[in-house]
Amino acid sequence: MSTAPNITSGQTAANSALPSKPVLPTSLANTKSPAVGQGIAKSAKQAVASTVSLSETTGVWKRYFQDWPEAIPRRGILVNRLGEQIPFKAFMTQAEVVLLERTNPDTLGARFLVVPYCEVGIVKLTDPLKQSVFEESGYQGKLSM
Repeated sequence: MSTAPNITSGQTAANSALPSKPVLPTSLANTKSPAVGQGIAKSAKQAVASTVSLSETTGVWKRYFQDWPEAIPRRGILVNRLGEQIPFKAFMTQAEVVLLERTNPDTLGARFLVVPYCEVGIVKLTDPLKQSVFEESGYQGKLSM
């Protein structure tokens, strides 16, 4: 003997198992603290802060490429925000983007990349350099060399 679900008018078998009211997890349903709402507000503030941070970071990378120190060779590895590593042997700058010349073409034959400053994550310097080169470029502190 099969038991069919008890379907009321306006329901189908597919949605008859759905509750009529949204159900909160018991950890949230039993809380009387405004912390849940504060958590959402905190997440929103963090999202705004990361947007400001991204804007500031964009300006930093733009200045870094446009004012690249003369004593540091204009080559290295750019790591974008997705974690892709892009070796380059030269670059040119523009207001919103940097044009990278790859050391070798990629698998599709691309030799140049146009990368918005906002997509730059880090830049790795591949040439051996001395502390004095960094000091001349405005860096402070002491390296272990």
